[in-house]
Amino acid sequence: MGGYGIRNKFFTQIMFRRGALATGVFFVALVCVFLFNPYSAEAETILSFSGGWIPDKYVMTQAGSPYIINTATLRMGSSATVTAEAGTVIKFRTGLDFPGQFIIYGTFIINGTEENPVVITSDKDDEYGSDTNGDGIASSPSPGDWNRIDVSGGVLDADYLIMRYGGKYNYPELLLSGALADVSLRNSIIEHSAWDGIRTSSAGNTLSVVDSVVRYNASSGIRLQHNTIAEISGTVFTGNKYGFLGVGGLMSPENLLFSGNSFFDNTDAGFFYAGDDLAVLDLRDNWWGSSTGPTHADNPGGNGDVIESNYVLFSPWLVANPALPQNIAPVLSFIDDEGYVDDGVSPDVSFIGSDVPIFQIAFSDADGDSAEFVRLVVGDDVYSMATSASSTFEFVPPAGVFGKGAYEYHFEASDGVSSVRLPVEGELEFEVRNVPVVLVPGIMGTDLWKGDDLIWPDIVEMGRDIGDDFMNVLVMDSSGFPTDSEITTGDAVRAAPTKNIFEGLINDFSDAGYSENTDLFVFPYDWRLDIRTSAQSLKDKIDSILNETGSQKIDVMAHSMGGLLAKQYVLNNGSSSLGKLIFVGTPHLGAPKAAKTLLFGDNLGIALIFSALSSSRIQYISQNMPSIYELLPSESYVSSVGSYYGELGNVGYDYAQTSAYLASHGLNTILLDSAEDFHSSELDDFDASGVDAYNINGCTTPTISSIIKRNDSFSGSEYSLTLSAGDGTVPIGSSNAIQVDADKVFYFKTGWLFNSVDHSEMPSTDGIRELIISIITGNEITLPDNATQDSSQCVVAGKLVSVHSPVNLHIYDSEGNHVGRGENGDIEYDISGVAYEEIGENKFVFLPESGGEEYRVELDGTDSGTFSLRVSKVENNEITETAYYSDIPVNSSSEATITLSESVSSTVLEVDQAGTGNFETVSVASVLNSEQSSDTTKPITSISTTGGTTSAIFTLSGTDDNSGILKIEYSTDSGATWQNYSGSVIINTIGETEVLCRSKDRAGNLEDYKSETIRVSSAAVILTPLMSNRGASADKNASEEKNSRNIDKKVLGAKIERSRDEQYSDADILNALSSADIETIMDYLGQARNPSLEKS
Repeated sequence: MGGYGIRNKFFTQIMFRRGALATGVFFVALVCVFLFNPYSAEAETILSFSGGWIPDKYVMTQAGSPYIINTATLRMGSSATVTAEAGTVIKFRTGLDFPGQFIIYGTFIINGTEENPVVITSDKDDEYGSDTNGDGIASSPSPGDWNRIDVSGGVLDADYLIMRYGGKYNYPELLLSGALADVSLRNSIIEHSAWDGIRTSSAGNTLSVVDSVVRYNASSGIRLQHNTIAEISGTVFTGNKYGFLGVGGLMSPENLLFSGNSFFDNTDAGFFYAGDDLAVLDLRDNWWGSSTGPTHADNPGGNGDVIESNYVLFSPWLVANPALPQNIAPVLSFIDDEGYVDDGVSPDVSFIGSDVPIFQIAFSDADGDSAEFVRLVVGDDVYSMATSASSTFEFVPPAGVFGKGAYEYHFEASDGVSSVRLPVEGELEFEVRNVPVVLVPGIMGTDLWKGDDLIWPDIVEMGRDIGDDFMNVLVMDSSGFPTDSEITTGDAVRAAPTKNIFEGLINDFSDAGYSENTDLFVFPYDWRLDIRTSAQSLKDKIDSILNETGSQKIDVMAHSMGGLLAKQYVLNNGSSSLGKLIFVGTPHLGAPKAAKTLLFGDNLGIALIFSALSSSRIQYISQNMPSIYELLPSESYVSSVGSYYGELGNVGYDYAQTSAYLASHGLNTILLDSAEDFHSSELDDFDASGVDAYNINGCTTPTISSIIKRNDSFSGSEYSLTLSAGDGTVPIGSSNAIQVDADKVFYFKTGWLFNSVDHSEMPSTDGIRELIISIITGNEITLPDNATQDSSQCVVAGKLVSVHSPVNLHIYDSEGNHVGRGENGDIEYDISGVAYEEIGENKFVFLPESGGEEYRVELDGTDSGTFSLRVSKVENNEITETAYYSDIPVNSSSEATITLSESVSSTVLEVDQAGTGNFETVSVASVLNSEQSSDTTKPITSISTTGGTTSAIFTLSGTDDNSGILKIEYSTDSGATWQNYSGSVIINTIGETEVLCRSKDRAGNLEDYKSETIRVSSAAVILTPLMSNRGASADKNASEEKNSRNIDKKVLGAKIERSRDEQYSDADILNALSSADIETIMDYLGQARNPSLEKS
């Protein structure tokens, strides 16, 4: 650095090259001094005083030189001041019994000059003061010719002093002793000591050595002991055993200053310091004989003088010898461009993933030297800067170099000789922040309060209030506005007992360096309101965050319905403020569960978290809730994914039919129309091309994709569900209905090998939350085993078990965990991967392929009636086989067990109807293949009649185009009771008889009954089941079996036992009855006619 070094003619005699004196220059100077030395032996002055004490105010001059100390000890009193003027030479006489020493108790002032230094040396040294001992060249000086100069509590203040050839008896050439000793040397040379050049020996000694040379001393150039106060700067240490030695007694580094010095060619070490962790010495900005720096363990590439100490700071070091002729140091300055005028970095605050701090600095050099380096120093890290234009150097850090935090920095540069720093002192600052993140929850994902009373989710009230009536304050009016104006929002729902919604994700953000309300925010909102209203609130939240953080961008993680808010925000405001947008389980086109909620009650997956929540209460409060209507599958859903509601005979309603059906069943037509407007083409065909968007889907959790009503009785109707791949609430056909880059779409699977992926907990689910963090932070994405980017792996496989009518359905795993209604009536969801749904008295459970898990399936009756059971095998999202059990009697005491098997045809149903422990096996009604399992077409029953005078006969037949007829039923008492049809039926009740009939096919599809009115005008009613095939099924799959049961024959109420050779056939009797052939009938009965009976 400019300013260090020795810059006068005096020191041209001591300029160094690496490893030796500049021999030629020194030799010429030596010869010149020797040949033209003005001193002679005749001019010597003997310093001989009474008692050996040099008097006060004694002045030594060039004219009186050389001055000879001809005694073992010369002293200066503590009150004395002695002066040596320029050109003075002082020599110690050799050959004495004890080598001479000069002890200074007072003040010794040396006023040498560049041309005429003051010299203290041996009388054998003919270089200064001529041949003082008069032996010509017979003798030459050597280290230890004299003892020492001892500043014993006194003061030595010297300019241009040369001291040489002392240090006898292990004493230094210059010793500081006594606590008040104070030595200041400027432009001086201390050399050729037999031991140390300079040594301090007492605590409190003060030593200043500036712009001097300490060389060729047998031990150390300077040795400091105890707590010395020392400033050593601009000084050359060379040719010593140790350039500097710091040992003996506790030293205080704050009292020691070393800067701009040159240490080179010292044999053992340039610097030895015995410090400790509490006494670390600052040795920065010194020259160590090489531009590579000192030889030290912490500087593997250094090959300069050795530093022996672990308690020093030496970097940065000087890269050129400051003792050599001075280079004009380069200049670093800030450039005059916007953002760089004051500090060399723009922006001062940058955001990870959005921008980076770019550093620029101007380098100039008056010598025209090129920059050897220009670098940025941030803390302990150094970054090279490259030329960007002309004299401007720039560093653009790669992404990820600087994480979140506040940093101190400065710039350094060198032209190969001099190094500079900007700022000269202190540090500049820049800050790196995270792009703020806002988490947007879905429906029911925010606390709702009324004053100080938590309404949602109040777990205590859910357990205490069986019907959850306390939630009635959340009801909306028919226009979709709150009926209670005191409802306010709180925090996002973070966790519930044993469940994790947002808490796990927020904790992971915290571990990644985010802080809530600093760069991580949640967006609580009233999830009942129109999504378009909430989207405006989201805008207000985002604007506030951007203003608060100073960021131009914000990253959004939107869960479930929150994704629709985010899309509406973009449609309203554009995407310029969005950084990354992550959809998690978003029903882009709606979800059939919303329809189930409105029609039958549901909790949109929340029951997995709040199992005490009443589905019927959610149905009640949702009837006028705009958001739930906006979650209904849109027209795009129906056209691209498929129908989500239907009934037998018209399985898949189109969008218009579905809307009409919902309206006809009491749903709010204003909100239905509003929801249709909400799902505009812009929303459903959302263009994510201008957004860094990601889409995370649940993949293999069984999810309702359609609801089919199997009969027309709204109360107690039978329903079936289609379950497909999804997250348990949103089918994958909806959650994946957004155009984003294929490498930014992820699917998470549920299975016995993995954790369950459930819609409500997706943000904090293992694997998903880590993926979210990696996306936001820009870290490398590593997918867990249950994640894929191949949608073809999103299939469900397992068993679908459903019961219809008054029974409860229970599932237990091998550890006794339970799914189904518990003793308190709440639904329990304690088995991972098992999906459970209810519609009225229809219960459905999906049991995933279990990897060896054996499920126990049990039923218990809740009322009297009959129940049906279906056990279906699901493979690759399709039902491949179904075992169907039909119309099994049950009462509130009944119990049943279902033993599942690989093939559903081997399913075993055992029923204990009376609850006595006596279980009987029930035969399966039908086993259906894949095509038959999908049969949702009602069979058709035909009725034909004959006769009508005194009796009539009706015959029934059924047809079905798929699974085949299971049974035909008829009723003659207006449906109060139903009889299985097995053959032709005779009606002979006088008057009109209404016959109801219907068929059920082998898939369980029950036909709407038909009615036929039969008129009989005779006076008899004869009802005779016959052994006839005339009522057999005519469909293509009808059984060839004949009814071989013996039927008791009754005519006019009398049981007839006739031999097999009876002369009348069944046809004869039917004909007689039809034609009122009384004679034949009476003969058949073996009775005489009775007019009185006939009249009745």
